[in-house]
Amino acid sequence: MESSSEIPSPTASTPAPVTAAGSVAAPVAVSNASSAGAPATVPVSELVSGASGRLVGIGGARAFRRRLMELGLVPGTLVRVVRRAPMGGIVELEVRRCRISLRLVEARDLTVEPA
Repeated sequence: MESSSEIPSPTASTPAPVTAAGSVAAPVAVSNASSAGAPATVPVSELVSGASGRLVGIGGARAFRRRLMELGLVPGTLVRVVRRAPMGGIVELEVRRCRISLRLVEARDLTVEPA
């Protein structure tokens, strides 16, 4: 007799990122090295102060993604890391000449192509 209490996989409950066209895409594995010549993508949380990149994906909960898009963080936008908090919990971003501070946990949901 089989058990009916199977644990769902963690990817089943993770929302899909939003693409540059504004549609929801299937989750894609992020690779820093590519033999096909495609640019590498990294989470914003891994960028150092002063680094910038073009936003290619937004993950996280639907309400979170929507709020970030309302603030101007849409795929294709240039994002620059202004500074990081000394204790490492917050990152300040410059987006469209505005400054936005995010927790590192939230910044991990933003994927960029480093410029």
